[in-house]
Order: sequence, then structure tokens, then C-alpha cells
Amino acid sequence: TGSELRPGESYHRATDLIWLKCPVGMSWDGADCAGAPAELSFEAAVLGCGDLDPTYRLPTLSELGLLLGDCSGDAEEARCRPCADSAACSEVLAAEDISAWTWTADEAGSAAFVVEVAEGRIAYEPMSTEAIQARCVRPR
Repeated sequence: TGSELRPGESYHRATDLIWLKCPVGMSWDGADCAGAPAELSFEAAVLGCGDLDPTYRLPTLSELGLLLGDCSGDAEEARCRPCADSAACSEVLAAEDISAWTWTADEAGSAAFVVEVAEGRIAYEPMSTEAIQARCVRPR
């Protein structure tokens, strides 16, 4: 069924989502992420998740925040717990591949929110920026 975990996926109870362990462009080899993560624009990230499987999408800012935990601050100073300090995040995402910004599904005009998972930083980037990674989620 659709709720069964496939290779390279992890379930996170608080978000009730299945997360890909590796960013778009990399594949799970059974122990780690192999290959190089793709650097994508927002549109390419949305398409990249959907190309993997029609049920995949980008996570929202709130969903990434739940995965990291301890998020606080206003839009200019927002931060969450670094992934390495979050048991849930370290378990769900492959730790070696989290040191870059990742797109969220949350748009802000011609920009979208991004999260630097390793440090827990939150910002927003123009959707045309082609240097951001994508993590994909699907419903359980």
C-alpha cells in the first residue's frame, strides 16, 4: 500500500509524513546517500519531487519546523534546533547530507522559505535561485 516505507524513506510521527532520507539528485544505497544533491530553483524542486513519484511534494516550513523542533523568532530571526541536536531529524534525514539550504513549499511573493537544516536557520530566497536543495515528503 501507499503507507509502506520504500527504500530510502523514513516515517516521522509528528508530521505524519514519509520523508525521503536523501535530497533530490541523490539515492539511498542502503546505508547512506550516494551521488550529488541537485541545486535547484523553486520550480525545479517542485518538479523534482513530483518526478520521483506523483505523491511526493516539498515539505512546508511548519513540517520542517516540526522535524527540527524548538522553532522560535519572527520572520527575520527565525531559528529551529539544528538537525544534529534533534533526535527526530537525525533519524529521519541522512545526517551527512543536511549541510545546505532546502526549499519549503511556503511561498512569499516571488520568494519561498528555505531552511538550513544543519544549523536550523530559516530564510527566504527568490524562487529563481538555482542553488537550493530539495527534500521530498509524501502522505503516509
